[in-house]
Amino acid sequence: MKTLLHWDSLNGAPTRWAAVKRNPENHREKSPADAKPFALGLCGPLAGQMLTRGYDRSDGGAQGFLRGVLGKTARQGFSSLADQAVVSGTRFAVTILIGRVAGVEELGLYAIGFSIVILVNVVQESLLLSPYAVLGSREKPASRRRFAGSIFVLSLALSLVASLTLAGFAVLATMAGHAGSALMGAVLAGAVPFVLLQNFARKICFAHFNVGWALILDLAVAVIQVAILLLLAAATSLTAPTALAAMGVACAVTGLAWVPGNRHHLTVRRAHILPQLARNWTFGRWILGTQQVATLSGSVVLWFVSTLAGMTAAGVFAACSIVVTAANPLLLGLANILEPKTAASFAAGRVDELRRVIHATTVFAGSVLVAYWLGLALSGDSLIAWIFDDQQLLDQGHLIMVLATVILLRGLILGRSLTLRALGLPHHNFKASLLDLSVTVISAYPLISAFGAAGGGYCVLLGVASGTAARLWFFNREMRVLR
Repeated sequence: MKTLLHWDSLNGAPTRWAAVKRNPENHREKSPADAKPFALGLCGPLAGQMLTRGYDRSDGGAQGFLRGVLGKTARQGFSSLADQAVVSGTRFAVTILIGRVAGVEELGLYAIGFSIVILVNVVQESLLLSPYAVLGSREKPASRRRFAGSIFVLSLALSLVASLTLAGFAVLATMAGHAGSALMGAVLAGAVPFVLLQNFARKICFAHFNVGWALILDLAVAVIQVAILLLLAAATSLTAPTALAAMGVACAVTGLAWVPGNRHHLTVRRAHILPQLARNWTFGRWILGTQQVATLSGSVVLWFVSTLAGMTAAGVFAACSIVVTAANPLLLGLANILEPKTAASFAAGRVDELRRVIHATTVFAGSVLVAYWLGLALSGDSLIAWIFDDQQLLDQGHLIMVLATVILLRGLILGRSLTLRALGLPHHNFKASLLDLSVTVISAYPLISAFGAAGGGYCVLLGVASGTAARLWFFNREMRVLR
C-alpha cells in the first residue's frame, strides 16, 4: 500500500487533492497529463508542458529543475518572465514619470484611477480568461473556438457595463460640481474597454502558447504609452487624466490591431454565451472572490488616505508603494517557477518533494527580501526623494520600512499560498484575503486619521499579517492530512 495524491474534480473544475491509499480496484493513479488543464490555469503555458514532457526529479534543486525545462519550454518560460518584466517595468516608469513631472498630488490621483482599472481587470481575468486557460485546453478545436468567441462577447459586455458605470459617475460628479472627478470618470469610461481588449488579446496568446506574441503586444503598449507621456511632459500637459488616456490609446492601438489577425480563434454562437458564463462562474467564483478582495485590500487604503489625509498624502503613499513593490517581479517570477513544480509534484504524488520545494523557495525568497529590506532601511528615504525629485519625500523612511515589511511577509508565505491553490482549496485563500481586507478596513479610520500616509502603511501591515497567519494555519492543517 502506498500513499499518493488523488486529484478529484467536479463539473470540470478542480476541487481538492486528498491523501488516499492506492487501491487498483477503486482508484486510478493520476498521471501528469491528468493534471495538465489544472496546472495551465495556475501557471500558464510553462506548467502544462512540464507536466506532459516531465522534468528531472532526481535533483530537487534549481539545476534539476532547469535541466527539465530546456528547449521550447525554457524559451516560453523566459519569454513569460520577460513579458512580466515589461509590464511591471512600464508601470514603474509611468509612475515615476508622473511623480517627477506632475507632482505627488497628480500621482495620487493617477493611482486611484489605475486602481479602478485593476478592479475591472480582475473580474475579466477571474470569470473569463482563467476558465478559458484551464477548461479551454480540454476542448476540441471547434469547441474551443466557440469558447473563445463566447468569452470575447462577454468581455465586450463587461467593457460596456464598466464604461456606462464610469460615465454615470462622471455625470453625477459634474452635477455635484466636482469637475476633476468628472474628468477622471469620463477618461476611464473611454480607456477601460480598450485596456480589457488588450488584456484579452495577451491572455489568449498565453493560453495558446504564443508567449512571444504576448511579449510583442506588451512591448508595443509600453513604447506607445511612454512615448505619449513624454510628449505630454514636453508640452507641460501631463496630468493624471491625460496619463490614463495615454494608457487607453496604447491599449486601443494594440488590441484593435490584434483582432483582425486572430479571428480564427473566435467563433461566436449566441446560444453558447450564457451557458458558458454559468460554467465559468462555477469554476472562477473563488478565484474572483480571492483576487477581488486582495485587490480591494490594496486599493481601499489609498482611497481612505485620499479622503482622510488629502490627495498629497495619497501621492506620498503611492510613491512609497511603487518603490517598495519594485520587488514584485521577483515574487511573480518565483510564482511562475514554483507553481508548475508544485503541480508536477502533486501529479507524481511526491509529498516529500513538495515540502522541499516550498522550503527552498521560502528560504530563497526570505533571504533576498531581507537583503532588500535592509537596503531600503539604509537608503530608502533618499532613494525615493531622488527618484521622484521631491524633497518632501525625504522623511518617509518609516513608511517605506512598514511597506517593505509587507512585501517580506508576502514573500515568506508565497509558497504556502500557492500550495493551497494547487491543492484545489481556493476558498482557504479567499478566507485569508477576506480577513486581510476586514482588518485593513477596521483599522483604517483611526490609524490614517492619526498618522496620515504612515497610518495607511500600518493598515496594510496589520491586514497582511492577519492574512499571512490565516494562510499558514490553513496550510499546516491541510499538510497534516497528507502525511
